[in-house]
Amino acid sequence: MIELVRRLWGRQDEPPAEIEPSAASLAAIGAQYHRLRRVAGLGMLRFARFTAEGVNGLPREGPVVILTNHAAQLDALHVNHAARRPVIFLASAAVFKGDLRARFLQSMGMVPKRKFTPDARAIRSLKAWVDAGAAVGIFPEGERGWDGRPLPMVPGLGKLLRLLGAPVVTGRIHNGDLHWPRWAEVPRWGRVHLELDPPRAISRRDDPAELETWVRGRIHLPPERARRWPLRGRDLARGLSNLLFCCPACGAIEALRDDGDAVRCSACAAAWTLDVACQMRATAGPATDTTVGDEAARLLARVRGGWTPAPAGRPGVLLESAPGRLIDQSGAAPVDLGEGRLVLRDDALIFDGPTPLTLPRAALRAVSLEERRRLWLMTADRILEPDLPGDSMVKWGWALQAWKARA
Repeated sequence: MIELVRRLWGRQDEPPAEIEPSAASLAAIGAQYHRLRRVAGLGMLRFARFTAEGVNGLPREGPVVILTNHAAQLDALHVNHAARRPVIFLASAAVFKGDLRARFLQSMGMVPKRKFTPDARAIRSLKAWVDAGAAVGIFPEGERGWDGRPLPMVPGLGKLLRLLGAPVVTGRIHNGDLHWPRWAEVPRWGRVHLELDPPRAISRRDDPAELETWVRGRIHLPPERARRWPLRGRDLARGLSNLLFCCPACGAIEALRDDGDAVRCSACAAAWTLDVACQMRATAGPATDTTVGDEAARLLARVRGGWTPAPAGRPGVLLESAPGRLIDQSGAAPVDLGEGRLVLRDDALIFDGPTPLTLPRAALRAVSLEERRRLWLMTADRILEPDLPGDSMVKWGWALQAWKARA
């Protein structure tokens, strides 16, 4: 354990070393996994009573691919704990842009992948782990939803499963969307349940489209079909203003303020209290009862329909941020490009910092919302991350995704 801490801490100015897939590496990860499993299980009791069914059908050795819905931040940890063997996950490259956490993830063999863009290196690494006899995990939806509703699967999963050639186990995580909603800063306390199916053999004769349809049918879990158990918690509304950047009562932009279990609009004084089921109960002003999921769905539909919260008195500007910083995440170490504002116009995204930057719509390859408040802007050769403490990152992510889609 002491040696593990030494390796994880290392030199903080050096990028974490990626483990080369091999049988020897898998054995070392397995030994580390069993040392940490009991400690991790005790730690999870602080947040969740984790249960599982169907784990006896999961192969205890040899290659296997585990696919589940992606409901909450701790999903990979839950699957690893239930499997009783290390599961090497394909994960967003953004979570590896850190210090101690990045080192821990890579010490457990996790494979970073750039989202919404082909990443042949990540696929080769995943295939090498399967060839070494590992259990690998993939979230076919690619990311967590903001309102508990299932997301479309990432294209190409069927071809990937044929390439890997290992038996596939599908599963569903119940109650995770309420246990720790993506927008929430803190988890609730209660039960999260993993339900696993028997393995299915995969061959190169399988049709990729049929495989994707089968996986979708097995992992698809809308909130109304999820099994529920009681939850409890405090500070239930913390983080909600990042998601609901538009007041449900008056439509004011960036006017909601969350505090404890309550959220209030500074423009119209509407107020709600939030419960563990993400119900918003009206308590003041022109507020009416609603749900986080319904309001998030309405906002997303408006943005996709062409609406942008344009600033007053700024003709031609679709969106403008408060002062913030722009970070270049393209290399091993982040590079601060200085302080300025992001300005979205119809033809380009502009950063007016000390080194001005203009991105035409065609230059923006992908827009990815990461974790709760991280936004990655991907061009052909760069990854840019705005750090905008005064703005909703969901607002910027959805607006830029819609803007790019209108190309």
